[in-house]
Amino acid sequence: MERSFVKAFFFALLFTMVLAARAKEIRVQVLWDANQESDLAGYRIYWGTAPNRLSNSCDVGYKTSHWINGLDDQVSYYIAITAVDFWGNESALSKKVVVASENGNALPAEFALSPNFPNPCKPVTQFDLQLPAEKRVRLAVFNLLGERVRQIEDALLPAGQYRYQWQGNDESGAPVPAGTYFLHLESDGRQIVRRLVLIR
Repeated sequence: MERSFVKAFFFALLFTMVLAARAKEIRVQVLWDANQESDLAGYRIYWGTAPNRLSNSCDVGYKTSHWINGLDDQVSYYIAITAVDFWGNESALSKKVVVASENGNALPAEFALSPNFPNPCKPVTQFDLQLPAEKRVRLAVFNLLGERVRQIEDALLPAGQYRYQWQGNDESGAPVPAGTYFLHLESDGRQIVRRLVLIR
C-alpha cells in the first residue's frame, strides 16, 4: 500500500455543527470512497476540534461508512480517514469525506443488500447495506463448498446505510483463487445471498 493516498481516495473536511440555544449530543455518519489497494487491512477514523488535534480515533474494518456518536452540536469538528495495510502501515490523512447528521439523512425504508460492483471483480468489489432499524448484522464471503472465506461484519449496527468492500482475500489477508463466491448477509432471522465472481 502506498503511504500517501492514491486514486482520489479521500478528501479533508471541516464539519461544522448547527448552533443551537443549548448544547446537545448528536451523531453523524461519515462516508468515504473505497481504497483499491490489494493489501488493505481496514480503515481508521480520526476526529477532533482542530486539524492538528484529531484526538479521537477508531478502527472500523472494511466499512466505508461509520457513525460517530456523542458529538457536541455547538462544536466544529475536523474528520479524516486513513487506510491501514496488513503490515500496519498507515496512509496519510484523507482530504475529503462526506458527513451527514442523523437529522439530515433519511434512514433506509427497507432491509437490503445491493449487488456487488463491479462483478466480476478483479479483485476489489463493493456493496451497500441498508438497515432501517438497529440490528445485529453478520456479513461474510463464502466459497462454493460453503466454507467461510472472509468475515466482513459481525456487529450490532445502528439504522443507516453502510458501504463495504472485499479485496479478494481470506481472513489472513492472502489472495483467494479466482472463481465464484457468495456474499451472505444474516440479520434478525433474515438472509440475503449475492453471487460474485472473482477474476485474477
